Amino acid sequence: MHLRDEEGMVLPIVSAVSIIIFILVSLLIAESIRSRQTENLYWEKLRVQYAAESGIALMQQRLSKSQDRSSEVEYQVDGLKVHVKVKARDSDQIHLQATAFGSLGVKQTVQVYLSPRTLAIQKWFR
Repeated sequence: MHLRDEEGMVLPIVSAVSIIIFILVSLLIAESIRSRQTENLYWEKLRVQYAAESGIALMQQRLSKSQDRSSEVEYQVDGLKVHVKVKARDSDQIHLQATAFGSLGVKQTVQVYLSPRTLAIQKWFR
């Protein structure tokens, strides 16, 4: 008679263990996906940052060839759109701003102040 009372206990125990395992596996998969998305955003941010910095270098090169060049440049590098412009220009400094746009909604802006004589970077802001 004692065995009969325990015959129906296996199904609820197996069901409870199965549910717990399912929940744990689901949480593990969700965390793995979140981690991968974070990693992708980090690397995209670095790519976009370097693209913006290359925009500053491009504008420095253009200014070194001719001070009367267009004050805005837009180009694509490695699938990223980069927009560079001269924000202000006076006798003691040139203010440049480069903004790069990547996938995943990532956008980075770099601003620099250049010496108008040497075009060397005096100040750098990210």
